[in-house]
Amino acid sequence: MSMEISSIPPFAKDNINVLVETPKFSRFKYAYDPDFKVLVCEKELPEGSFIPYDFGFVPGTKAEDGDPIDVLILSNEPLIAGCIVECRLLGAITAKQKEKSKSFRNDRLIAIPSQMTTFAHLQSIDDLPDNILEQIESFFVTYNEQAGKKFTPLKRVGRSKAVKLIKECAIKNQLREK
Repeated sequence: MSMEISSIPPFAKDNINVLVETPKFSRFKYAYDPDFKVLVCEKELPEGSFIPYDFGFVPGTKAEDGDPIDVLILSNEPLIAGCIVECRLLGAITAKQKEKSKSFRNDRLIAIPSQMTTFAHLQSIDDLPDNILEQIESFFVTYNEQAGKKFTPLKRVGRSKAVKLIKECAIKNQLREK
């Protein structure tokens, strides 16, 4: 089954579209391969490690790292890898990543499925408890460390700045396609 994601817009009304790559609690990290147009198994996380929330990206975007902008989806149950989920954007954790001698931005959007009623009260990243955000940041620091990369959270931004990040990444994607 191949997926043609280039036709999926980044925004869905007041929400964003997210392609789920890796389900919550998975020890395997999956990634969309644009050449094969399917999800591929990228790597296994070390014993005792797992992805804490569903992880995916906003179609039609390109971030500084050359990949679509990343999204962490907070949900009760793991979503199915490969599905498109309309999500309410809460905000983002802006971050810098260093690989070898290259340094670039590698932000993480935070969102919840718009269909989920359990977290309907969450409207902004500020509605999340600080300890949850600290654990998310710690996960990405450790996850990247294990891959020989340095991930440095810079700041947390609200919905409007996160929307701006998506729009910038959508423009970069359009320019690269030309």
